[in-house]
Amino acid sequence: MLQDRGELFALTPGHANIYAAGKRPFHTIIPAFLLKDGEPLMSFGVMGGDMQPQGHVQVLTNIIDFGMGLQKRVTPPAARHYGSTEPTGEAREGVGTVTMETGFTPEIRKSSRRWI
Repeated sequence: MLQDRGELFALTPGHANIYAAGKRPFHTIIPAFLLKDGEPLMSFGVMGGDMQPQGHVQVLTNIIDFGMGLQKRVTPPAARHYGSTEPTGEAREGVGTVTMETGFTPEIRKSSRRWI
């Protein structure tokens, strides 16, 4: 019934991703729906498994904060953080890694290091 797309669901009582009525565990299919003043504005989604929540934030930042249209949003480079916490909430050692696509200026790359 769930095939491999349901692999992050848990059956352990109390687990954040437990498969149960009314729960919304992390999943690799994460469409988004944006409202403005309580009214539907747009639906969207990005590919990328555990990158999806980060990708959604980057899409919204580019649209809301930088005024980009959907097509223009595809062009800017994206960044990704991974390795410090799993999507299921399991912690790992260290602060993880941030990767940046080509297109970020050297100044932005250098300034981002101060956040880590």
